[in-house]
Amino acid sequence: MGQGEAMRHLPLILTALFSLPATAAEPVFGGFMNDAVTGQFASDGSFEKLDTPRVGLIQTGSLDISLEQTSMAAVLEAYGGTLNDVGEAGGRVMWICYAVPSGFTVWFYSDGEMGGGDVTAVATEVGAPDPSWGCSPSPPALQYLQLDIPGLSAHPTELDAVFVPVPPDADGRVGFTSESPHPVMDGFKIWQDYVYRISRDGIVDAVAVVQITGD
Repeated sequence: MGQGEAMRHLPLILTALFSLPATAAEPVFGGFMNDAVTGQFASDGSFEKLDTPRVGLIQTGSLDISLEQTSMAAVLEAYGGTLNDVGEAGGRVMWICYAVPSGFTVWFYSDGEMGGGDVTAVATEVGAPDPSWGCSPSPPALQYLQLDIPGLSAHPTELDAVFVPVPPDADGRVGFTSESPHPVMDGFKIWQDYVYRISRDGIVDAVAVVQITGD
């Protein structure tokens, strides 16, 4: 091919190159749910320990959630959206999050190593989600999380009454945990974490419940 012929083909080559579809960026697991499941903010590497679990059935609108029993697929069936599945083996995380029109974000999470595709954590936080989190618009049926513990807009004194008084860290985060024998699996235990963030205005602006069963 001569130089002149090559120049004539160049516009076609450039057009083909720039017509290729862009590769979508992988979603980023972040927000308050990331704080809750990692627990890295706890000053001594652990949460304040409680004697008994505090959360059973979680009501979310049209779907009731039992941690480690309700599947992520059931959440998708009830509310639509996108299942984000990132990483492998022990570093794998799965989550679904929704932007609620009234101005907060709702999260459903499954531990990639222990969750088996079931919901192992739920969370809600004030504020719209970051675009990188891969959240979807919330359907009308999903408007709240009823956790049987203090939720958004609660005052820290309400946490003191349900849990025990614990000072938050520099970012307003505080966590509690309970440990109990599994009711049917001999030798196994259920751990539940309850994680909060207190805003500068002195009220709860994020809350999460995390559950894992182990021996």
